[in-house]
Amino acid sequence: MEIYRRRKTAGIALLLVLLLPALFLLLRTEKTVRAEGGVAAVTAQSGETAEYLTLSGALADWTAGSTLRLLADCVADATISVSEEKTLDLNGFRLSFTGAGRTVTVQTEGDLTITDTASRAEGVLSGGGVRVRGMLTLSAGNLSENAAEDGGGVYVDEGGSFVMQGGSVSENTATGNGGGVYVHAGGSFTMQGGNISSNTAAGNGGGVYLGGSLRLGAGARIAENRGARGERCNLYLPVGANVFAEEGFSGSVGVSMASVGVFAQSGSAKCFYADDLTYAVKESDGTLSLGLSPLASVTAECEPEETIFPRSSADTIEKYLSLVGVNENGAPYPAEKLLFALSLPEGGLAVGENELLVTATGEDGEQVQTSVFVSVAAPVLTGITVQFEPGEKLFYFDDGIASLQEYLTVTGSYTDGYSRPLGRTAQETSEGCGESYIVDFCELPEGTLAEALQEPGLAVVTVTAGEYSAKFRVDVSKYVLNASDMVVQNVTIVEGAGVEARDFVPSLPAGITPVVSLSDGAELTAPAAGNYTATITFEVADPDNYEPVEGSLTAELTVLRAELSCGDGTCVLSSKNGIPPEWELSVKDVTDSAEAPALGSELDCKQIYEFLLRDDGEIVNGATEQSYTVRILLSEELRGKDVRLYRVLSDGTVTEIEAVRDGDWLSFECSRFTARYAVATDSGFGAYLALTILFGVVCVAGAGLLLWFFRVRRKLK
Repeated sequence: MEIYRRRKTAGIALLLVLLLPALFLLLRTEKTVRAEGGVAAVTAQSGETAEYLTLSGALADWTAGSTLRLLADCVADATISVSEEKTLDLNGFRLSFTGAGRTVTVQTEGDLTITDTASRAEGVLSGGGVRVRGMLTLSAGNLSENAAEDGGGVYVDEGGSFVMQGGSVSENTATGNGGGVYVHAGGSFTMQGGNISSNTAAGNGGGVYLGGSLRLGAGARIAENRGARGERCNLYLPVGANVFAEEGFSGSVGVSMASVGVFAQSGSAKCFYADDLTYAVKESDGTLSLGLSPLASVTAECEPEETIFPRSSADTIEKYLSLVGVNENGAPYPAEKLLFALSLPEGGLAVGENELLVTATGEDGEQVQTSVFVSVAAPVLTGITVQFEPGEKLFYFDDGIASLQEYLTVTGSYTDGYSRPLGRTAQETSEGCGESYIVDFCELPEGTLAEALQEPGLAVVTVTAGEYSAKFRVDVSKYVLNASDMVVQNVTIVEGAGVEARDFVPSLPAGITPVVSLSDGAELTAPAAGNYTATITFEVADPDNYEPVEGSLTAELTVLRAELSCGDGTCVLSSKNGIPPEWELSVKDVTDSAEAPALGSELDCKQIYEFLLRDDGEIVNGATEQSYTVRILLSEELRGKDVRLYRVLSDGTVTEIEAVRDGDWLSFECSRFTARYAVATDSGFGAYLALTILFGVVCVAGAGLLLWFFRVRRKLK
C-alpha cells in the first residue's frame, strides 16, 4: 500500500510538471490571440511572430532586434521610448499620440528603423513626432500631422543621427524652427531619398532647420514648405551649417540662409533653389552658394544723334542707349551691378528700321535681352577694284572669258567706309557679304579671249559693276601639242560609205587639222572592202596660237562588204551592218548527187544547195553572231511555182525556213551557213489520190445502176 501511495504521488508530480507550460501559455492569452481584432504583431529575430489585441501588449514584447508591425490604426497612451535596435513597420496604418511630448523618443543607445511594407505604404506616425538622441532610419512610411516647438516631425539632438531613405515628412508644424526636421548643432541628417514637404514653422526652416550637418543623395526632395507668413521656407542654414551633396544627387531642395554665401561643398546647382527670390543658387569651383537673384528683365531706350550705317559699330549706338533692370523677384536690379551691350546682326544692320537686341548682364554674368529700334541708311557703291590671280593656270585664245571668273576677285568700295566682294549676281553678292541690302554685282563680257586679244599672248578684259568698271590683263598661252598626246580611234564602215579624217581623231582644238592617208593607196571617199592602215598627221592652221605638231599616229580602217556573192552568182549574202571582208561563201547545186531529205509524200524535193562559209579560210560551223539576208536564184523549172525551203544539217535534222519569193529569187534570213538547203514543191499526190477515189465512186455507182436496170427489165418481160 505504501508503495502504491508513493507511485501515485510521483505521477501527480509528473502531471503537474507537464501541465505547467500549458498553464503558462494560458496565462498569456493576451499576446497569442490570432483571431480577428489583433492590432499589432511582433516578429522576433528567430522569425517567430505573435499578434496582440492591444498596442501596449505588443510594445511590452517589442524586444531588441524584433519588428513591431501594425495590423490596425493604433493610439499610444505614452511616449514610446526606444533604447535598442528595433524596427517599426507601419504596414499602411496610423500610429498616433494625443498626449504631450513626442510620439517616439530614440534614446542615445537606441537604433530605430521606421518602414512600411504595405503595398501603398500609406502608414502614418502622427502626434508629437520623433526625438532622436541615438539613430533613426526612415525607409518608408509617413511622419505626418505632428506638432512641436522645434522639429515638428523629427528633432535630432546633439550626437543624434537621422537617416531618411524613403517615405515622407509632411504636414508637420513647429511653433519655433524646423517644421519638418530640426537638426541640433552636433546632430546629423542623411537624406538618401523621400520627400519633406507641406510643413510649416513659425520661425525658420519650414522644412528643415539645419544646426548640424546634412548629407543629400539620390532623389531626396525638400520643397513646398512654408513659414508663418506663407513664404517659401524649406531648408534653413544658420551660420556654420554644413550640407554635403553626394555624387549623383538629383533631388530638389529649397535653401535659405542667415547670411548669404557658400552652403555646400559639392552638388549641382540645378538640384537647389533659393527660398528667398531675392537670391539664387550659384555654382563655382565645386561649391554652392546663395547670391543675388539673377537679372530677369530690362527695358531700353535709344535716341542716336548721328546717321547709322549697316556696319556702324555697336559702340556708336550704345552711346545713346539707356537701360532699367528688374530682378527675378520683380524688384529693381541695382544699377551699379548692371552692365549692357548692344548686339548687331551678323554682317551689319539692315537698311531701314531695325529692331536690335540689347543684352544686359547681372552681377554673376546672367544675361537678359530687350530690344530697341534704330533707323539705318544704306551705303552706296563708290568704285571697284579687281584682282586676277590665276596661279599656274594657263589660258588659251579659245577659252571663254567666263572661265576667268573663278580666279577673279572684284571688290566694291562704299560710302560707309567698308569694302565688299561682288558676285556675279545680286544674290551671290548678298550671300557673299552677308548683307541682303548690297545688290551690286560684277559682269564679264561674253565671248572668248580671242575677242579681247590686244596682241599675241595678251588679252585685256574689262569688268563692270553698275556705273563703274576696271580692267585686268590675261596672259594667253599657245597650245603646245604633241601627236603622242592625242587619242585616235579605229574606224569600221560598210563598203560604199565614206570616212573623214576627224572620224579617226574625234576631238581636236580649233586650228588643228588631221590629215589621213590609207594603205594600198585607197581613197577616204569610198574605199573598197578590206583592212587598211590609216596614217594620221596634223597641220597647224594658226601658228600664233598653236605650236607645230610633230610625229604621226596610226589607226585601223575596216571596210565591210555590203554584199557577198558565191562564185557563179546564184546566191547573194547581204546585211546593212556589213559583211567581214575575210568571209568566202560557196554554194553548190548538189541535187543530182545528194540524197533527197525526207520531206513527206506531199512534197517533191526539186533542188538541193550545199552552203559553205569560210572566215579567213576557216569553215564557220554553227550560227553567226547576227542574221544575214540570203537570196538564192531558183532553177528554171521552179520559176513560177510555189516552193518551200528546208535546212538540212549534217546530222539529218530538217527544219523549214521562212522564205519570201522575189521574182526568180528566194529570200530568207539566215545565221547558219554551213548546211544544205532544199527547195521543194507540192508533189500532186493529194490530187491524184482524190481523183482515184472519185473514179472508184463513179464506177461503183455505175455498176449499181446497171444491176438495177437489168432487174427491172426482167420483171417487165
